[in-house]
Amino acid sequence: MTPKKRSASAHTRKGQLTVETFWKRLRSVQVRCWYVIGAGTLVMIALFLIAITPERYDLQVGDIAYSTITASKDVVDDISTERNREIAAQQVEPTYLYKKALPPRSCTI
Repeated sequence: MTPKKRSASAHTRKGQLTVETFWKRLRSVQVRCWYVIGAGTLVMIALFLIAITPERYDLQVGDIAYSTITASKDVVDDISTERNREIAAQQVEPTYLYKKALPPRSCTI
């Protein structure tokens, strides 16, 4: 009687993962879907990062900018704005509207 030949997978337990079964699982439809989702996510992240990074210019003081450069955000200087408002309000002469039909104490500004 000749001894039975045992395959390489016969030495492994039922739940144990071998190289062959690992490669089969990597090629399954479900794993391929995860590959597509992961690759799509990486592409979208790369596109978003490219879109949101501001353009950089290599300019020194006194250089001429050959294209219009706009600020990426608006900055309001509250202190200077309030000071300029007060100066403008002081330079305007007061205007009064006098109505004769009303008693002398009632004037509207």
